[in-house]
Amino acid sequence: MKTRYKLHRHQYPILAGKEILHSNSQKLSLELLRQSLSKQEELKVFFLTDRRREALETLRRQLLEISQFSDKHIKIICSDNVEAEREAIAGYAQGALDCDVLLASPSLNIGIRLNGLFDITVIDCVSPDRPHTSLEIMQMMTRDADCPLVIWQEKLQNNGLKNSPKNWPIAEPHWEEMTEKDWDALSKNIEKIYGSETDFFERDPISNSYQPRRASLIKRTIKHHNWSIRDRETRLENTKDLALSLGVERWFDLEETKELVCPEKLKELKIAPPNYIREELHKRLLGELEASPDSLARLNEIAQDLRLDIKSQRLTEKQIAQWDNKNYLDNEERKRQLHSGASGNELGELVLKLLQLGKDFGKMKILTDKQFKESSAFMELEGNFARFQRLAQDQLGLYNPKKLDTELDALRWAGELLKKYSYYTEVKTEKETNPNRERVNLYQQAKKEHLREFNRWAKGNKKQGSQVRYDDWLWFVLNDKNERAETRFKPKTRRYIQTFPHLKIEEYPERYSAHG
Repeated sequence: MKTRYKLHRHQYPILAGKEILHSNSQKLSLELLRQSLSKQEELKVFFLTDRRREALETLRRQLLEISQFSDKHIKIICSDNVEAEREAIAGYAQGALDCDVLLASPSLNIGIRLNGLFDITVIDCVSPDRPHTSLEIMQMMTRDADCPLVIWQEKLQNNGLKNSPKNWPIAEPHWEEMTEKDWDALSKNIEKIYGSETDFFERDPISNSYQPRRASLIKRTIKHHNWSIRDRETRLENTKDLALSLGVERWFDLEETKELVCPEKLKELKIAPPNYIREELHKRLLGELEASPDSLARLNEIAQDLRLDIKSQRLTEKQIAQWDNKNYLDNEERKRQLHSGASGNELGELVLKLLQLGKDFGKMKILTDKQFKESSAFMELEGNFARFQRLAQDQLGLYNPKKLDTELDALRWAGELLKKYSYYTEVKTEKETNPNRERVNLYQQAKKEHLREFNRWAKGNKKQGSQVRYDDWLWFVLNDKNERAETRFKPKTRRYIQTFPHLKIEEYPERYSAHG
C-alpha cells in the first residue's frame, strides 16, 4: 500500500510588529535613513543588496558624506570576504554586533541569524533581470526577524521581465510521450537557462544522447521556474500580498512613503515616478483605463480635498490639474496674494502681465503664440529666461525647460507658471487649432469686419519692404492695454484668432473659501 503525504503550509505572522516602506530609489531610501538618525542617533542599520562589491563601496562613501553617518562604523560583507568574516558572523548569532551599519550582499541572505541586532533594514533589489521572487524578498526582509522597520527599495518596472534565459518559460511536455529526442531538447533548454550542466540528466555512452536521471526533480524544477517568472512579473504586488498575509503591522505604498519626507526635500531630491507610471495613473483617474486600488485611493483623496461629488469614479483633466499633486492650497494662496497686490516678486509680476495679455473669450482667456512673441512680456522673459527659470525652480518646483528651444516652449512654460497660481491652462498646437487650414479663408472675412480700424492703423505703421498684415494689427491691439479695452472683436475675427496656436487660460470653479 502506497504511503500518501499531505503538505500543510502554516502562515505564521512573522512580520507582526513590522512596518515596510516601499522606496523606488536610493535617494529616497537614504533620505529616510537620514531622517531616522536625526531623531535617534544610536540606530543600527542593515543594508542588504544584490549589488557587487564596487557598488557597496560607493554606497559606503555616499553614507559617510551624510552628516548623520559621518562618524558611524560601516562594514561590508560580501562573497569576497565572507569566509574571513566567519568569526564576526558567528558573533552576530550571539547578539554581538561589531559595526553601526552593515552593508551585505546576498551572501548573508539565508541561514544566518541576525535577530534583534538592527533597528532598520534596507532591502535593495536592483538586478535588471529581477532574479529574486517574492518569497526570496521575504527571506531578505526577515533576516532580522525582530527589526521593526524595513525599507524595500524596489524600482517600478514596466514591460515585463528582461529578455534573458532566466526569464524564458519552459513549456511542460507530455511526460508519458517523451522520446529520446524530446529529453535531449529539454536538457539543452534547461542547461541554457541555468548556464551550466545540471545533474538532472545523464548521457548514454553508446548513443551520446541525454536520458533523464532524476525525472521527478526535473518536473518540480520546471514548475518552480515557470512559477518564478509569473511571480517576478508582478513582484511588487505579490510581495505586498505576502507581507499582508504574514501579519505586517503597516505597509506603506510608494506615495505614502514619500509623504514621510517634507515636500521641499522631495523637490530637492527630484524624486518622481517614471513617466509611464504617472501616465498610467493619469489614464486610470480619467477612466481611460480600468481603475486600480492605487488610482481609486488617489481619486478619493482628490475628491475629498476639492470637495467633489464623484459618482462616475473618474475625474476630468481640469480637476486633476487643480489638485496639482496636492499643491492646490499653495496655489490658491499665491493667487490670493497676486490679486491683493501682495505677491511682491518677479514671477507674480510676470503672471499679471500674462493674464492681461490674454483676450477674454467668455469663460476663458486666449493668449496666442504669435501675439505673445510680439509683447514686451515675452521680450523680458526671453532675455532673462535663465533667471526666471531658476526662480520658478526654487520657489515653485518648475524644472523644465532649461532653454527656450522649440517653437511653443515659452508658451508651455507660461502655462505651467500660471498653474502654480491656480489657473487651468492648455496649450493648443497648430494641428489642433487649424486642422483644416481654415485660417486662410477666414483671413479676408475677418479683415472686412475691422477694415476701417486696420487701414487707419496701417497708414502709420508701414513696414519697410513688407506689407502690413491684418495679423500685425491684431497683435498690436491685443498687446496694448488701452487698445484692447476699447476694441470689441467681431465673430469672424474672434474665430480667426483661435486658429493660431495659443494658450487657453481658465478659472477653476470655486472650491470653497480656503482662506475665509
